[in-house]
Amino acid sequence: MHAVMVSVEILDDDPSRRRLHEEVVPSTSQAPGFTAGYWVEAGEGRGQALIVMASKEAADAMAEAVRANTGGPARILDVRVGEVVAHA
Repeated sequence: MHAVMVSVEILDDDPSRRRLHEEVVPSTSQAPGFTAGYWVEAGEGRGQALIVMASKEAADAMAEAVRANTGGPARILDVRVGEVVAHA
C-alpha cells in the first residue's frame, strides 16, 4: 500500500467543506485502487489529507490528479507519495 499525503491552505471554510463533501470525497473514493481516505482540519487555515491506495501506481495517479486540481476554496501546498510501512 501507498499513501498520498496532501497539505492545503483553506481559503474559504464553508465552500471548502461543501466541495470536500460533494466532490472530492465521492470522486476520490471511486478512484481505482482506493483503500481509505482521511481529511483533517489542522487549524490555522490548514488542512491535511491522507489517501491510502492499493499500489504505488494508484497512489502516483491520485497524486497527479490532486496536483491538477487547481483553484477553488483551498490551495494545495504539498502533495507527497509514500509507502505505508505499518498500520493498526
